[in-house]
Amino acid sequence: MELKKYLKESSPAEIANRIAVLAADRSAKHLEELIEFLTSPSEFPIDKHWIPYLVCRAVVQYGREGLDLMYGSLLRTPSWIYAQVILRSLWYTAEGSIPKSIMVPENLMLLIEGKIEGVPDADAQQAANQNLRKLISEAAVDSEYFYHLASFLYNESVHHGLTGDQATGQWQEKLFSLMTESMIKVSPILLDRFVALIDRETSEEEYHVFLNEHPSLLDPLATDVKTKKALGVDYVTDFAIKLLNNRYVLVEIEKPQDRIFTRKNDFSADLSHALGQVVDFLEWVTTNNEYAKKLLPGIQNPRGLLVMGRRTNLSAEQQAKLAQFNLSLSNIDIITYDDIVDNARNLLENLLRR
Repeated sequence: MELKKYLKESSPAEIANRIAVLAADRSAKHLEELIEFLTSPSEFPIDKHWIPYLVCRAVVQYGREGLDLMYGSLLRTPSWIYAQVILRSLWYTAEGSIPKSIMVPENLMLLIEGKIEGVPDADAQQAANQNLRKLISEAAVDSEYFYHLASFLYNESVHHGLTGDQATGQWQEKLFSLMTESMIKVSPILLDRFVALIDRETSEEEYHVFLNEHPSLLDPLATDVKTKKALGVDYVTDFAIKLLNNRYVLVEIEKPQDRIFTRKNDFSADLSHALGQVVDFLEWVTTNNEYAKKLLPGIQNPRGLLVMGRRTNLSAEQQAKLAQFNLSLSNIDIITYDDIVDNARNLLENLLRR
């Protein structure tokens, strides 16, 4: 079926009935057709602008799979109104309710009642919540997601501001909860960009710039991050990170392509040199603690972190040897760029799973 032609030539009743069938007779093919409704160019008159409302209600019937695909279509929608309907549907689904729309004619609502089920189940609510958290995370690093999020929040705040009922307080509480949980600025888009960067060889400075722009990759709970922090006239750290518990981590980064091991499975000269620099950072703070506290207020017994190489380039034996070496170091951690990615992905998955 050529959807563009179908939408233009079919009557509202025919379209509504088709959407109801796609919702009731669930299959991968029917779900694909519903998503096509949301992403096809809308060259039909104003009397058919109710279509995305019914389509989103139908997609919710598919539960988690449908909601994930609906969110995934956000940047492919043909108009602003479609994107807003998707976000409103996710929001109400997360709350276990159904969004009302004055855009859908009453006769069409009566036509589909009984064919499209009522309130979403617990798994659908969880999936909607996860996609909303993903949206907030991605809006922090992507202008298109930010635009859609800002538009949605503005429209909903106007609506709730006008109604002024109990639901307003509940909406605000929900919003602040989502925003707070998403303050840790890690997103799939950000991770994809980071992986693309470390997959190609470039200057160490370019890796440093990216991590400086996105320090949550080094530690999501950092409260303050200083780049190229000088320790007197002797040393310069790549990063000095202050954590929520007021502890500091002094960071040295090398390139992802730098070798951690020699071909004989001995630690490389590059690793020994970089590790020596981290040791020098920690020793300097201990020796010059009063001065160090003027540079980094409250610093005492900081930890060291060395970021170097790729775990994907290490054999199982080398990975085990590095893990054992880390255990022998009392206050220094050696991690690879792959560890940064995996740690961030695990954090993101745990946030979205809630």
